[in-house]
Amino acid sequence: MHSRAQHSVRSRTAADVPGPHGVVLAAGTVPRRLPELGTHASRVVLRRLTIPPGGSTGWHYHLGRLLVLVESGVLTHHETDGTSTTLRTGTCFVEEPGPHRAHCGSNLGHLPLTLYVTYFLPEATSPLAVPVSAPA
Repeated sequence: MHSRAQHSVRSRTAADVPGPHGVVLAAGTVPRRLPELGTHASRVVLRRLTIPPGGSTGWHYHLGRLLVLVESGVLTHHETDGTSTTLRTGTCFVEEPGPHRAHCGSNLGHLPLTLYVTYFLPEATSPLAVPVSAPA
């Protein structure tokens, strides 16, 4: 589902929004790069991310592709153009890399949201996410 409604995630300050809790489950280097992933991935990280009710990832982008599985709860995925997508338990999707793909994930529900995220990163030192300011 897409909607063009402006969401409260844009106007809330970081202090108002509970943050996510992430646990790296596994990480490793790739003996040869994986250009078929579009980022020449050399590091793979598997992470469980829990976002409490009312919580948010904050606005950010990634340097490599991600594969995301919604394990439980409902994820609202906000885009910089004002659209959002609602993703429910059992949904899997790919996030593309780059600053032009900045987004914010939020839990607008009443139960914790749990995601399993596989990061395909270009370098061993690449951050999992690059924070950016919320769009105006």
